[in-house]
Amino acid sequence: QARALCYSLQCALRCARARPPQLRRRRALSAEGGMAKLEVCIDSVRSARAALSGGAVRVELCAGLTDGGLSPSPGLLKTVLAAVGHKLEVVAMIRPRPGDFLYDADECAAMLADVEAFRDAGAHGVV
Repeated sequence: QARALCYSLQCALRCARARPPQLRRRRALSAEGGMAKLEVCIDSVRSARAALSGGAVRVELCAGLTDGGLSPSPGLLKTVLAAVGHKLEVVAMIRPRPGDFLYDADECAAMLADVEAFRDAGAHGVV
């Protein structure tokens, strides 16, 4: 069962990285008449505030954006949530290291622990 979950995480991460990491536009029907919603990848409180002022409705919190995005620290997540979490949806990247998306059992265990830590810290979701 853990192996299947690990494979599911790998598939989700592979799909998430197939799109450009810096800026994504998502199409969604909304009460405002179907406007595109802006999601921005961020790595700091400063970039979260910039995303908010630029019209983002969701931010993807990462570390190591130059490596394609890595899991941020729980402390950074808490700080970003305190700054903008009441106005923006904040989701956290789950990726323990740069490189391929083939994870061993220890890396899967670490990713599951990150998911729990981010949930407990108040993240709106994980990617």
